[in-house]
Amino acid sequence: MAQNPATDKEFATASHDRTIMVWDSSNFKPRLTMKGHDQGVWSLMYDCDGKKLISSSPDTFAKIWDAKTGKCTATLTGHTNFVSTD
Repeated sequence: MAQNPATDKEFATASHDRTIMVWDSSNFKPRLTMKGHDQGVWSLMYDCDGKKLISSSPDTFAKIWDAKTGKCTATLTGHTNFVSTD
């Protein structure tokens, strides 16, 4: 789970089902669902202004997402093994 640093009204979760969800914390309903990893999402965090999310997965990719639209803006490649913040 990641809390948006710019607002207390939004947080994001990631799952082994390969999805990322951005939630509205005022009603606890999902606002966005993002898909793009080939395997489960192991880690997730917002950038410092809360406009982007970065996710990582054992699919060897890290992805950067627009937190408002849910679109993947970049896929970071180059790793030969799983990617995680742990």
